[in-house]
Amino acid sequence: DIPSGLLADTGVISGVAIKADVTVCFVGLKQGMFTAQAKDVCGDIVFSNLDLPDELYLQVNADAQLIQKVNYTLLPKRKASSHKGNFGHVLIVGGNVTMPGAIILAATAALRAGAGLVTIVTVAENLPAISQAVPEAIVKTCDIDTIPDALNEDFISGVTHVAMGMGLGQDDWALALLRFCAQLDKPMLLDADALNLIAQHGIAMTSPLVVTPHPGEAARLLSTMKPATSASVQQDRFAAITAIHALFEKTKSCTIILKGAGSLIFDGKRIKICSLGNAAMAAPGMGDVLSGIIIALMAQGIKINDSAELGVCLHACAADAVMQGKTRGLLASDVVDTLPGVLQ
Repeated sequence: DIPSGLLADTGVISGVAIKADVTVCFVGLKQGMFTAQAKDVCGDIVFSNLDLPDELYLQVNADAQLIQKVNYTLLPKRKASSHKGNFGHVLIVGGNVTMPGAIILAATAALRAGAGLVTIVTVAENLPAISQAVPEAIVKTCDIDTIPDALNEDFISGVTHVAMGMGLGQDDWALALLRFCAQLDKPMLLDADALNLIAQHGIAMTSPLVVTPHPGEAARLLSTMKPATSASVQQDRFAAITAIHALFEKTKSCTIILKGAGSLIFDGKRIKICSLGNAAMAAPGMGDVLSGIIIALMAQGIKINDSAELGVCLHACAADAVMQGKTRGLLASDVVDTLPGVLQ
């Protein structure tokens, strides 16, 4: 029913576990079979309900929902008369000195995923690299003293969504930008150093949010309440994502994505587990691409929790399409390039 030694509630191996080729699971799938270390030991999972009636399952509330494919019903079809103004204006903030790559990946992914307009805010040193790599994006540069001028009221009024954190850094420039954007009443995605700065400085967020930590960033957020490490997050990813959501309870709405093997998605109501993806995704820049995809979906009018689910699944589906079962050699830019093939 589950490989001996694998904890059914968390996906953690307790000491030693059987490494199965096939696991036949009866009556109910266990949430721990799809995240953390589970993919290392479960093999192919086959489910049998032992002919129990559907009515019986309606009497039990599932602890989590398994997602095994892209739900394309969440992705509205475009009218032939559409123009770029119909699909939002995304502001992507990051790319500190020596870190243009993260913001390039996020912006390119946002454009590939269908954002109408993308503006990047970065440091002046990155302007040549970004302009050459993403000519479709608008680029604004600023230093710590010119943030209000670069992001003036006329410009901000046209922005519909904000994503920040990718290559942001943790210096005074990064902190000033985060504090500025925290005051904007715009739906927002927070990743990477934006989360590290929130953990360090206790910056309050009120806008509708998607928050996308990996286990290390999750641990830093949770350490604002009690000591936590990446290892402790991985020991119970379900408890961790629930606790992180509670940290953002003052926002208008919030969806957390705890990245990793078997990414978890939690909007405060139900935890979802994405079973798509592969080991080759353990590579630099993957989170930047995911952030760009999700903020683009939000900008196209898709609900925040649906954008999170759809973004995670499209990201993983594109990676699976590239790798075809292989586990090495994937670049984050490969996922970006493959997005058109998995979008509808």
